[in-house]
Amino acid sequence: MKILMLNSTGKNEDGPFNLRNRVPAEALRERGHTVDIEPKDFNYDIVAFYRFYRMDVSLIMKMCRSFGAKIVYDTDDLVYKVKSDNPSRLLLNNSGSTAIPLLKEADLVTCTTQHLQRELAKVTSKPIVVVPNALNLGNWRVRAGNKKVKRIGFVGSVSHYPDFDIVLDALVQLQSRYDFEFVTMGLEVDNWLSIMEQDDPTNRFIPIAKSALEKLAKLKWTKHTWVKYDDYPNKIAEMNLDIGLAPLHYSRFNSCKSSLKFYEYSSAGTLWLA
Repeated sequence: MKILMLNSTGKNEDGPFNLRNRVPAEALRERGHTVDIEPKDFNYDIVAFYRFYRMDVSLIMKMCRSFGAKIVYDTDDLVYKVKSDNPSRLLLNNSGSTAIPLLKEADLVTCTTQHLQRELAKVTSKPIVVVPNALNLGNWRVRAGNKKVKRIGFVGSVSHYPDFDIVLDALVQLQSRYDFEFVTMGLEVDNWLSIMEQDDPTNRFIPIAKSALEKLAKLKWTKHTWVKYDDYPNKIAEMNLDIGLAPLHYSRFNSCKSSLKFYEYSSAGTLWLA
């Protein structure tokens, strides 16, 4: 079959694109299918839309229908139910609404978990199939291990500060009793707070992030910045975490998430706590 996967962000290096588009595209090509990420013509059997878009895609959908393509809509998040403590609340709530017509018009909906499947079924009567997140394990390697000072760490974007704050008091207490390195990737707030205080001052993320930063200042903390997805598996192994943390506070949005962090930590030989 001839398949087009329309990337929603335009950032071909980010994690969601790779997990939900690139890895499946590679597997489909191995099975003899033609898969394009950018359209090369208008003769596709299937066109797959993903997550949300920053524009109305109804005209694109009509064009796909005009050349007889079946439409698949895939999402790994409940993108139209973003909580007020998410730093991207305004962007996501405005763009996430584009998921609703896709859910209603697609021939098939795919998602990552059964819980997300149940939530999506409240919006659409179209068939919904669970297609779990998957890693290409050939790209991953096991970490070296630490003989002396152990490492506890966290990998996640700034949107996880409300989740991460759950464990910070315990980490501060632990480090007062035990010698370990605390290592993170992706928690750099940079100028997020100053921008948000101007653009979205009521966002609950602001006081949560400030509280978390005060606690982080009490820790011996080594920070790593994000890397491109091709470098991500090696980076996780190089961080050499003995224990990886994956806390989530309860919300309707978070309850739909997959156990992706388990796959990533485990693929590097890291024990995980969630």
